[in-house]
Amino acid sequence: MLRNESLIERVRERGPDLRHQLAAALEGIPLVREVRGHGFLLGIEYVDPRDGNSFLPPELGVARRVDLTAMDLGLIVYSTMPTRDGFAGDQTLFAPPFTSSDEELAQMVARFADTIRTVARSLEGQLR
Repeated sequence: MLRNESLIERVRERGPDLRHQLAAALEGIPLVREVRGHGFLLGIEYVDPRDGNSFLPPELGVARRVDLTAMDLGLIVYSTMPTRDGFAGDQTLFAPPFTSSDEELAQMVARFADTIRTVARSLEGQLR
């Protein structure tokens, strides 16, 4: 199916634009440090907005908040704390299906941006 439907070529062609759209949708959210990746496998790394550099305090559970908020908005993402100790460094994997249409991708990007804005607002009082 991947070859018959030219899905690999579509992902190769569409991937850079998807990363750009996601980065643009998250621009200006101090919680977001970086959007990186290739094709339809993109990672979003978070940072403590108080200094723009440090990991977020693990007790805030940002990875879990992102996953639950996204699910409430009808989007499935996978967030982790992938550092060696497994207790710091929240990030999210944004990996839409290869068969997603441009309209579906745009909707996923919008829902993910809403997710991150919602999580960032929920953290404001806890990051003073």
